[in-house]
Amino acid sequence: FAMKVGDPANSDKIVAGRLGLLTQLLETGFPFAKTGEPDLLIDHDQRSGALTLPVTPGGQYRFGGITANDDGLFGSRHLERIARFE
Repeated sequence: FAMKVGDPANSDKIVAGRLGLLTQLLETGFPFAKTGEPDLLIDHDQRSGALTLPVTPGGQYRFGGITANDDGLFGSRHLERIARFE
């Protein structure tokens, strides 16, 4: 999340970290991964906080080659080139 102990809570970094984590999961074989809403608990007396982000990976899968019935504009080779997974 690009935040270290002692850094101020920054909502932009939390949102970017959540999207980065989800993207990493999707690109590494977890096509059904989901992240819940971040929960930030602040203790003003201690000047500290804790960030919780629920993650449901949804299972890891391996994909084989892509096949398409139409070899035109969106044929198998084109779909393999634009796929977001290897």
